[in-house]
Amino acid sequence: QMNQRRSAAAAMWTAREDLNLLYRSANFHKVLKEFNRLFRTPAERLQRDQMDFSLSWKDGSASIADGKATLVIAGQNFAVPTEGLFDFVAGGWFEEYLHDLLHPLQESGLIRDLRIGMTTGYTRDEKMLAQEFDAVFTDGKRLWIVECKAGRIQQDHIQKLENNLKQYGGVAARGIAASAMPLTRAARMRLSGLTSVTPLTAADVTTEALQAII
Repeated sequence: QMNQRRSAAAAMWTAREDLNLLYRSANFHKVLKEFNRLFRTPAERLQRDQMDFSLSWKDGSASIADGKATLVIAGQNFAVPTEGLFDFVAGGWFEEYLHDLLHPLQESGLIRDLRIGMTTGYTRDEKMLAQEFDAVFTDGKRLWIVECKAGRIQQDHIQKLENNLKQYGGVAARGIAASAMPLTRAARMRLSGLTSVTPLTAADVTTEALQAII
Protein backbone atom coordinates (compact mmCIF):
# COMPACT_ATOMS: atom_id res chain seq x y z
CA GLN A 1 0.00 0.00 0.00
CA MET A 2 2.90 2.35 0.66
CA ASN A 3 4.13 1.92 -2.92
CA GLN A 4 0.58 2.53 -4.14
CA ARG A 5 0.43 5.80 -2.18
CA ARG A 6 3.78 6.88 -3.61
CA SER A 7 2.60 6.11 -7.12
CA ALA A 8 -0.68 7.88 -6.45
CA ALA A 9 1.16 10.98 -5.18
CA ALA A 10 3.21 11.09 -8.39
CA ALA A 11 0.01 10.73 -10.45
CA MET A 12 -1.63 13.53 -8.47
CA TRP A 13 1.37 15.75 -9.23
CA THR A 14 0.80 15.17 -12.94
CA ALA A 15 -2.89 16.04 -12.47
CA ARG A 16 -2.22 19.08 -10.24
CA GLU A 17 -3.82 21.67 -12.53
CA ASP A 18 -7.07 19.69 -12.67
CA LEU A 19 -6.93 19.22 -8.89
CA ASN A 20 -6.57 22.98 -8.45
CA LEU A 21 -9.91 23.35 -10.21
CA LEU A 22 -11.36 20.73 -7.85
CA TYR A 23 -10.12 22.67 -4.81
CA ARG A 24 -12.09 25.70 -6.01
CA SER A 25 -15.33 23.78 -6.59
CA ALA A 26 -18.42 24.13 -4.39
CA ASN A 27 -18.62 20.37 -3.83
CA PHE A 28 -15.04 20.18 -2.54
CA HIS A 29 -15.65 23.02 -0.07
CA LYS A 30 -18.85 21.37 1.10
CA VAL A 31 -16.99 18.13 1.87
CA LEU A 32 -14.07 20.06 3.37
CA LYS A 33 -16.42 21.86 5.75
CA GLU A 34 -17.77 18.53 7.01
CA PHE A 35 -14.28 17.11 7.51
CA ASN A 36 -12.97 20.25 9.21
CA ARG A 37 -15.50 19.76 11.98
CA LEU A 38 -13.64 16.56 12.92
CA PHE A 39 -9.99 17.42 13.10
CA ARG A 40 -8.67 18.19 16.54
CA THR A 41 -9.13 15.31 18.99
CA PRO A 42 -7.98 11.68 18.44
CA ALA A 43 -11.59 10.47 18.58
CA GLU A 44 -12.68 13.03 16.00
CA ARG A 45 -9.84 12.09 13.64
CA LEU A 46 -10.88 8.43 13.83
CA GLN A 47 -14.46 9.41 12.99
CA ARG A 48 -13.16 11.61 10.17
CA ASP A 49 -11.44 8.66 8.51
CA GLN A 50 -14.72 6.73 8.47
CA MET A 51 -16.83 9.44 6.83
CA ASP A 52 -18.26 8.79 3.37
CA PHE A 53 -17.46 11.28 0.61
CA SER A 54 -17.28 11.47 -3.16
CA LEU A 55 -15.09 13.80 -5.24
CA SER A 56 -14.33 13.84 -8.94
CA TRP A 57 -12.17 15.87 -11.30
CA LYS A 58 -11.02 15.52 -14.88
CA ASP A 59 -9.72 11.94 -15.32
CA GLY A 60 -9.95 11.22 -11.61
CA SER A 61 -12.16 10.43 -8.63
CA ALA A 62 -11.91 9.54 -4.96
CA SER A 63 -14.54 8.24 -2.58
CA ILE A 64 -15.33 6.30 0.54
CA ALA A 65 -18.61 4.40 0.58
CA ASP A 66 -19.67 1.57 2.90
CA GLY A 67 -16.18 1.42 4.35
CA LYS A 68 -14.49 0.97 0.95
CA ALA A 69 -11.98 3.44 -0.45
CA THR A 70 -11.65 4.15 -4.17
CA LEU A 71 -9.01 6.28 -5.87
CA VAL A 72 -8.82 6.50 -9.67
CA ILE A 73 -6.34 8.75 -11.48
CA ALA A 74 -6.14 8.86 -15.28
CA GLY A 75 -7.87 5.49 -15.54
CA GLN A 76 -5.60 3.77 -13.03
CA ASN A 77 -7.03 2.31 -9.83
CA PHE A 78 -4.90 2.72 -6.70
CA ALA A 79 -5.38 0.44 -3.69
CA VAL A 80 -5.44 2.84 -0.75
CA PRO A 81 -6.84 2.57 2.78
CA THR A 82 -9.79 4.63 3.97
CA GLU A 83 -7.59 6.15 6.66
CA GLY A 84 -6.47 9.59 5.57
CA LEU A 85 -7.87 9.32 2.03
CA PHE A 86 -9.67 12.65 2.08
CA ASP A 87 -6.62 14.41 3.56
CA PHE A 88 -4.45 12.79 0.88
CA VAL A 89 -6.69 14.03 -1.95
CA ALA A 90 -7.12 17.47 -0.34
CA GLY A 91 -3.37 18.11 -0.40
CA GLY A 92 -1.59 15.42 1.58
CA TRP A 93 -0.41 13.91 -1.70
CA PHE A 94 1.88 16.92 -2.18
CA GLU A 95 3.53 16.32 1.20
CA GLU A 96 4.21 12.72 0.20
CA TYR A 97 5.50 13.79 -3.21
CA LEU A 98 7.91 16.25 -1.54
CA HIS A 99 8.99 13.53 0.87
CA ASP A 100 10.04 11.34 -2.07
CA LEU A 101 12.04 14.24 -3.52
CA LEU A 102 13.73 14.91 -0.18
CA HIS A 103 14.48 11.25 0.55
CA PRO A 104 17.62 11.09 -1.67
CA LEU A 105 19.02 14.06 0.27
CA GLN A 106 18.52 12.14 3.49
CA GLU A 107 20.25 9.10 2.01
CA SER A 108 23.20 11.26 0.93
CA GLY A 109 23.50 12.70 4.46
CA LEU A 110 22.70 16.29 3.50
CA ILE A 111 19.59 16.25 5.71
CA ARG A 112 18.51 14.17 8.70
CA ASP A 113 15.38 13.21 10.63
CA LEU A 114 12.99 13.76 7.72
CA ARG A 115 9.34 13.58 8.76
CA ILE A 116 6.02 14.43 7.11
CA GLY A 117 2.79 15.18 8.94
CA MET A 118 4.72 15.50 12.20
CA THR A 119 2.79 16.78 15.21
CA THR A 120 4.16 18.35 18.36
CA GLY A 121 1.55 16.49 20.39
CA TYR A 122 -1.68 17.62 21.99
CA THR A 123 -2.49 20.44 24.35
CA ARG A 124 -2.47 19.74 28.09
CA ASP A 125 -6.11 18.68 28.12
CA GLU A 126 -5.41 16.45 25.07
CA LYS A 127 -8.34 18.00 23.22
CA MET A 128 -6.48 19.76 20.41
CA LEU A 129 -3.38 19.25 18.30
CA ALA A 130 -0.69 21.67 19.40
CA GLN A 131 0.94 21.97 15.97
CA GLU A 132 1.39 19.90 12.83
CA PHE A 133 4.17 20.30 10.27
CA ASP A 134 3.77 19.28 6.63
CA ALA A 135 7.45 18.32 6.48
CA VAL A 136 10.38 18.89 8.82
CA PHE A 137 14.06 17.93 8.87
CA THR A 138 17.47 19.19 9.99
CA ASP A 139 20.73 19.78 8.16
CA GLY A 140 22.71 19.00 11.29
CA LYS A 141 22.77 22.65 12.33
CA ARG A 142 19.34 24.11 11.68
CA LEU A 143 15.72 23.09 11.75
CA TRP A 144 13.93 23.24 8.39
CA ILE A 145 10.14 23.41 8.14
CA VAL A 146 8.32 22.95 4.83
CA GLU A 147 4.82 24.34 4.29
CA CYS A 148 3.25 22.37 1.43
CA LYS A 149 0.27 23.65 -0.53
CA ALA A 150 -1.29 21.67 -3.36
CA GLY A 151 -3.09 24.89 -4.28
CA ARG A 152 -1.75 28.43 -4.12
CA ILE A 153 0.31 29.85 -1.26
CA GLN A 154 -1.69 32.49 0.62
CA GLN A 155 -0.53 35.22 2.99
CA ASP A 156 -1.72 33.32 6.08
CA HIS A 157 0.29 30.25 5.02
CA ILE A 158 3.45 32.35 4.93
CA GLN A 159 2.65 33.91 8.31
CA LYS A 160 2.08 30.46 9.83
CA LEU A 161 5.45 29.28 8.53
CA GLU A 162 7.21 32.37 9.89
CA ASN A 163 5.62 31.86 13.31
CA ASN A 164 6.55 28.18 13.44
CA LEU A 165 10.15 28.91 12.49
CA LYS A 166 10.49 31.41 15.33
CA GLN A 167 8.71 29.27 17.89
CA TYR A 168 10.25 25.89 17.16
CA GLY A 169 13.57 26.63 15.45
CA GLY A 170 14.76 30.01 16.62
CA VAL A 171 16.65 32.60 14.58
CA ALA A 172 18.69 30.02 12.66
CA ALA A 173 15.68 28.01 11.43
CA ARG A 174 14.83 28.02 7.75
CA GLY A 175 11.59 27.42 5.89
CA ILE A 176 10.48 26.36 2.43
CA ALA A 177 7.10 27.52 1.09
CA ALA A 178 6.29 24.82 -1.45
CA SER A 179 3.36 25.18 -3.84
CA ALA A 180 2.14 22.98 -6.67
CA MET A 181 0.88 26.13 -8.36
CA PRO A 182 2.63 29.36 -9.47
CA LEU A 183 2.93 32.06 -6.82
CA THR A 184 0.54 34.99 -6.85
CA ARG A 185 2.03 38.47 -7.11
CA ALA A 186 1.17 39.17 -3.47
CA ALA A 187 2.89 35.98 -2.29
CA ARG A 188 5.99 36.74 -4.38
CA MET A 189 6.25 40.21 -2.86
CA ARG A 190 5.81 38.90 0.68
CA LEU A 191 8.39 36.12 0.24
CA SER A 192 10.91 38.41 -1.47
CA GLY A 193 11.27 40.32 1.79
CA LEU A 194 12.01 37.23 3.91
CA THR A 195 15.48 35.85 4.50
CA SER A 196 14.32 32.80 6.45
CA VAL A 197 11.82 31.43 3.88
CA THR A 198 12.52 30.26 0.33
CA PRO A 199 9.68 29.68 -2.15
CA LEU A 200 9.47 26.47 -4.18
CA THR A 201 6.88 26.47 -6.96
CA ALA A 202 5.76 24.03 -9.62
CA ALA A 203 8.54 24.82 -12.10
CA ASP A 204 11.23 24.09 -9.47
CA VAL A 205 9.83 21.12 -7.54
CA THR A 206 12.80 18.78 -7.98
CA THR A 207 15.37 17.11 -5.75
CA GLU A 208 18.05 19.27 -7.35
CA ALA A 209 16.20 22.49 -6.53
CA LEU A 210 15.70 21.38 -2.93
CA GLN A 211 19.38 20.52 -2.63
CA ALA A 212 20.35 23.98 -3.92
CA ILE A 213 18.06 25.67 -1.36
CA ILE A 214 19.43 23.64 1.56
